[in-house]
Amino acid sequence: MSLKTANTVLAVLGALFIMYVGVSYVFAPATAAPGFGLPSLPSR
Repeated sequence: MSLKTANTVLAVLGALFIMYVGVSYVFAPATAAPGFGLPSLPSR
């Protein structure tokens, strides 16, 4: 496998992963949202 092919495969896999994260957030935000962002501040 040439370096160009390997780079293309890695780029496509990265793009698919980003699309998977976005689609999972759109279709199931309640289950996907707790894993994103900063933790909530402790209540006083």
